[in-house]
Amino acid sequence: GILTNYGYTLSDPLISDRKSIWFTGGTIEPADNDSESIEEWKKLFSAHAIETSENPTEIRSKIDAEGTEDSETETARDLATKIFLGAISEPMMEDGTIGFHLTKPIGGHGHAYCDILYLDDDIRVMRGHSGSVYVFRREAMDD
Repeated sequence: GILTNYGYTLSDPLISDRKSIWFTGGTIEPADNDSESIEEWKKLFSAHAIETSENPTEIRSKIDAEGTEDSETETARDLATKIFLGAISEPMMEDGTIGFHLTKPIGGHGHAYCDILYLDDDIRVMRGHSGSVYVFRREAMDD
């Protein structure tokens, strides 16, 4: 699948070449667009729609009715995710894409950041807080 994260950056108030990252949501979608892959994807993630329902009683009755493995720990984890992160799942789209948004962005100063190692008009090189290096090249705009 393809995971896309959404967020924004702010300049770090203490380190001039650092951008703090705040994550606000994202999507997960099938990597292959053929109908067979999308149907398998939908089967795999159909439980996702059940587990992220807003009504815990509805979740439990759907899980029990479908014979899905009963897991109080998983239900508790999902509830904690909603409460502490404000994670809200969106319904699965026809193409299999599932979106989510965080009502309380996560990350920020000192937690999630990228240091700018090199920057010019065409290239930006950054190192993330976990050591990953990112190289970006500006593409020419088609007129």
